[in-house]
Amino acid sequence: MTATDSVIAGGVAQLEGTMASAMIQSVQQQLPGLTSGAGTMETSFDHYAPMTGPSRSRQRSGPNPFDGAEYLLRLHRHV
Repeated sequence: MTATDSVIAGGVAQLEGTMASAMIQSVQQQLPGLTSGAGTMETSFDHYAPMTGPSRSRQRSGPNPFDGAEYLLRLHRHV
């Protein structure tokens, strides 16, 4: 996360910045514990940025639609 602005006034702390969309759910889950249930979080999409580090990959969970023969064979088995 990159903080761009922070203000503490009247017993309220406000932090503004940017973070990867993959981090948002984790921060939202930690917020109640970090703020004794009093914290709120607002998010909005700002921009696309190139991914850094190694590319993520996972095995396909279903038939590959780009392999027509395999796709039709596996699709037929699930019917």
